[in-house]
Amino acid sequence: MAGPSETTRVPEPRRGTASGLPAWLGTLTLWVGGALALALVVLLGVAVLPGWWADLVGSVVQGVDGRGIVLGLVLGAVFTLLPLGVAALAMRSGLTVRARVALVVVALLLLLPTVLTLATAAGSSDARHVLAIEAPGLRGATVVGVVVALVLVAALLGARAFTRRRRRALATAQELAVALGRERAAAGETTAAAEPQPSAETAPTEDPDRAS
Repeated sequence: MAGPSETTRVPEPRRGTASGLPAWLGTLTLWVGGALALALVVLLGVAVLPGWWADLVGSVVQGVDGRGIVLGLVLGAVFTLLPLGVAALAMRSGLTVRARVALVVVALLLLLPTVLTLATAAGSSDARHVLAIEAPGLRGATVVGVVVALVLVAALLGARAFTRRRRRALATAQELAVALGRERAAAGETTAAAEPQPSAETAPTEDPDRAS
């Protein structure tokens, strides 16, 4: 029987994700789930949905060039920025594997309008012909919207990295200035302590004749 001085050791919990899975298994599940979702989106975009998408977009544009250009820019820009934003949320720490996989699936679904438009425009089916007639200018405007969105994201990431480097440089300069000030203060105190102090014996005395 254990004495009062003995303590029971509690085994340390194994490091892993919030759901109890090992970290490597959670990462593997995330990548496998994202790959399967991407494959599903590609299959839907290439084999199943082009005809329906061409009819839907054609009914909105109705052969008007201006509508096709505006709709293409919106599709390309919005449905590129939104998936990237959701994917960035999925990469944040503190999320479970299920939450990460769900966010990746949502990001891929948000990317579906852009994938459908480009897949339909690049395909060889009747949907491409319908899209070219009913929605003129849509394909080129979608590509432009995607490029603009990617350039905007790259610019934001570059500005963020530049801001971080600048803050680190300023913090380093401040630390160096503080350290230099301390060194100068310490050197001044050492010099003051090394100088001889005047004593009472060597202090100058006043001449009594001059005083009278």
